[in-house]
Amino acid sequence: MDERDQFVVRPAEATDLPELKTIDGWNEKLQRRMFGNVNMGHLVENAVLALSAMDKTGRIAGFCALLHGPTTQLDKTPEDAQKALKWAKAESLALKHDPGSTLWLRVIASDGHCDLSLLRRAFAAQPGIKTILAIGPEGFGELPAIRSHFTEMSISNEHGVSVYECRRQKVLPTLRVRRAAVEDHDDLVPVLKRAQARKAALSSLPESSDPDEQFALARLIRAQDTTNVVLVAENEEGRLVGLMALTSAINVRALQRSFELEVYDNLQDPPEEEEAVPENFEEDDLPEEVEAEAEEAA
Repeated sequence: MDERDQFVVRPAEATDLPELKTIDGWNEKLQRRMFGNVNMGHLVENAVLALSAMDKTGRIAGFCALLHGPTTQLDKTPEDAQKALKWAKAESLALKHDPGSTLWLRVIASDGHCDLSLLRRAFAAQPGIKTILAIGPEGFGELPAIRSHFTEMSISNEHGVSVYECRRQKVLPTLRVRRAAVEDHDDLVPVLKRAQARKAALSSLPESSDPDEQFALARLIRAQDTTNVVLVAENEEGRLVGLMALTSAINVRALQRSFELEVYDNLQDPPEEEEAVPENFEEDDLPEEVEAEAEEAA
């Protein structure tokens, strides 16, 4: 089963904190050695991104937090720790990582199964981020999440730390999007069924395709025209991993009758506002150049 079918990843909340230390495989001593003293509550409120992963039972199975720079509290004197962090920043620049498209992993804790879901969600939530970097001491690379998804890029024997990187392309590969063809039907059915099993929003086929009848998806694809289109996404191996049906033929009146849309101007363009004319306005109030233009026009 795809890991994404097992976990829901969302922004972390303060109410998650009591559960974090009950994550399967949580080793507080190991976490402290690898990440230093982590104030989870502070991260939930102040991190660039703090995420919690929940399993199907609603139990917290993982957590991660990302910051703009390396701030890991290494098991060193404050002076030595600052030197190590300074080295890590310089090394990231030497590796040509643009600070504007890079985040640093502050902490990741999981049951060993939801790491990929956390990292995918992090990249999806930050479209401009190309790389997540991490700094850690000896043994850091043996953490399951680091070993599986990060690559050691630089090591400093002087400071006793290494810099690791996780590139977007590794966990969230670029997809090719194209118009669907009827021949895609058999490959798309499993994609649709997985989405419907997760009760994903908008995963039901439209009524126009007779969704309860066989080959409804094929009918939807075949019915494409200037107002209806079905797009599919395929990964680097050419495997179809997603689809989206779009239409510009919207019955606005039906939506207005069914939903409270006043806050959205009833899905209509607001009327153009005419420039208000001041009270007691007289033509004598016009500037001379405007009066001259009016006379020429006459």
